[in-house]
Amino acid sequence: MAKNGISCHKRPQVIRDLIDIEGKTTYYTKTTYDPDGIIVHVKEKFPKLQTIYPNRE
Repeated sequence: MAKNGISCHKRPQVIRDLIDIEGKTTYYTKTTYDPDGIIVHVKEKFPKLQTIYPNRE
């Protein structure tokens, strides 16, 4: 099951949780957008892996 949330900070953020059948969070990400709606970065919050910056070389 996926659960989405929207955070209202200076930059819009979408938070996504993936929850297993027992109700435990198995994956958690935060996607941040610029004012034009373009993804600035995706941060994997749980399990802690890496931050992805799609518009950087």
